[in-house]
Order: sequence, then C-alpha cells, then structure tokens
Amino acid sequence: MADLTLEQVSDVAGLNALQESWDEVWQASRDRSPFTTWQWASTWWQHFGRSDRLEILVARRAGQVVGIAPFLRARLGAGPMSHSMLVGVGQETADYGGMLLGGEPEATAELFLDRLSGELASGLTSVNLTRLRPDGDLQPLVERYLDDCSRRVRLVEAESDPYPYLDLGGIDDVPRLLKKLDTRNDVWRRGRRFAEHHDVEFVYDAAPDAANLAALFDLSGRRWDTKGTRMAGLFAGEPGRAFIAEVISAMRAKDGARLSMLRADGVAVGARLGFECGEHYLGYKECFDPAYSQFGPGQYLTSQVLHTLHERGLDRFDFLRGEGMHKSKWANGEQEVTYRTLHRAGRTGEVARRVMWHQMRLRLRRWTG
Repeated sequence: MADLTLEQVSDVAGLNALQESWDEVWQASRDRSPFTTWQWASTWWQHFGRSDRLEILVARRAGQVVGIAPFLRARLGAGPMSHSMLVGVGQETADYGGMLLGGEPEATAELFLDRLSGELASGLTSVNLTRLRPDGDLQPLVERYLDDCSRRVRLVEAESDPYPYLDLGGIDDVPRLLKKLDTRNDVWRRGRRFAEHHDVEFVYDAAPDAANLAALFDLSGRRWDTKGTRMAGLFAGEPGRAFIAEVISAMRAKDGARLSMLRADGVAVGARLGFECGEHYLGYKECFDPAYSQFGPGQYLTSQVLHTLHERGLDRFDFLRGEGMHKSKWANGEQEVTYRTLHRAGRTGEVARRVMWHQMRLRLRRWTG
C-alpha cells in the first residue's frame, strides 16, 4: 500500500473530471453495478445533492486512479440530536452499492477503511455500506479488516434481503429450460389468449421518450393502487421520476439501461426497466396494468425478456431485492444481500446509530418531494 495515495473530491468539477477514470475502475471492479456507475452517481447528485456534501475518496498509484469510494456526507437532524453520516452517492435506494476497488482490491480497501475508521473516531456517526454483493470483493475485505479487535469500529448488519436469480450459465440446453419455465408460469396458454383478444407487441429496448416514460410511471402507479399501500422509492413522486427519466437516457447507450415495453392494440400494458451489466441483466422495476391480469402480462414480460437475454448472450437474470412468487417461480438460485453500517464501538456509538436510522426515514421523503 506504500505507493498508494488518497485524495478527496468535494465538488462537481472534480466529480465531472473523474468520469473517464471512473469508467475504467468500474470495469475492473467485482462490485460493479448500474448503481455505482459515474452516470448514476452524477445524475443523482444533480437532482438530490443540494443539501449534502460530496466526499468521494480516490485512490491513486503513480497518478492513475485505481479505486473510488463515491461517498457523500449528510447531516441528519438538528442541534444536540444531529448526526453526520457517509453513504454512497445515489445508493440510498439502490439494490447494490459499495465502493469500486479496481484491480487491487485488498490494498485499495485497506486505504479506504483506514480513512473511514479515522473519521469515525473523530466524530462521524456512521458509514453506510448499502447492500454489499456477497460475490464481490468489498464485503469479505471489510469483515477481515475489522477482525482486528484493536479497532474501535463496529460493523453492524442493518438489513438483509433475499435476491432471487435465474442463472443460465452452465445450462446445457437453455431453450429447453426456458420452455419449461414458460410452461410452469402458464405463459403459453395465457399468451395465446392474449394474442386472440389483442394485437400484442413486445419491445426489449424501447426508446426512453416522453410517451414510454409516462407509460412506465403510470403503470407503476396502477400496480401500487391494487396493493392498498403507499408507493415508496424513486417511483413514488415527481422528483424521483425526473431522476429516473434522466438516468435511463444517460445510461442507455453505454451502461445498458433497457426499457422494455409490452403493448396491446398499441397501448402500453406492461413495462420493465432493467440494466445489462456484463453478462448479467438486473431487473430493476416491473409494472403492468391490472386490467389485463387475466393474460399474465407480468409473466409474459419476464418470459420475453429472458428469451431476448439468451439471444443476446447474457447468462443471468438478477431479480434484485425482495421475494415473491412472481420471482421465485422463475429463479434457480438466491443470494442474501446485506445493508451494513460502520460506527464507533461502545454504547454511545450504538445509540447514535439507532437515532441515525430514525432520521434517515425522514430524509428519504425527498424522493417524493
């Protein structure tokens, strides 16, 4: 680690200057995801960063960027109950997060964690490590770093969620498997009925124009109306939807954003927003018009996307956070993904962490305006 240097980027000019290096480090990192791209972070900052402070840690060797920890510093609460936390830029509602450790993960992780431990010792309340990939580099390296009991830092598992997936790698006869899954999910029978009653059209990579985005958001709202609960997350209000619209356009060409549309007689009845990431597809958001539920539009969409992924040479459909029959009936595996926090050891640090989580719930209202 002797030749590694650490710098901090704290303004938009510095963030913009990192774009090319960020892309290179992202490609070299096992923890890469759509939510750790420069495009996702920079677009998020434009929409929601006004009340926070950039604190992006950059590791360099001989001047070349070899790692990026894309944090922001947020101040929660006021007066004696106020707290300061670090969290990944744009990662608070993301399905994966963390740092980009590049091709030297052990040395880069130690450099970043030394810096974060020092900040926690000097007044920072917590560092939030949003949903770390179990197959990435960061999670085991954080655990190993904190095995040293002399460190006055604790790692806490705040949340844990199942992430179902369908892995096509190593399957000898993928078309046969997809046919079996279509039968299990009643796609053929309901699909025939769908085609008998309507002119059905599926587009895997639809343009994120005003009409398609309006349909995506409208269908998302209709789906939530049937659940009888209030919508949460970035799709719940105009501020979050404006971000989603811009980030899809920013990420479509290079970073694999794919807006798939299902239409009946020219009217959008289903949509899925996903991301191609290497040989994987991450299914970020699916929605459909409940009025067409007799035809199984959600399952039809999943089937069409899967067949398209196979044609494009992708080998894994990651259904992301959460469980349910609409995912498990397609999946052949599942991983557990955790949201971790670093905070000072001892009673004071634990109390501060609990207060911080309560204040974060208020902070997340910004997505809905």
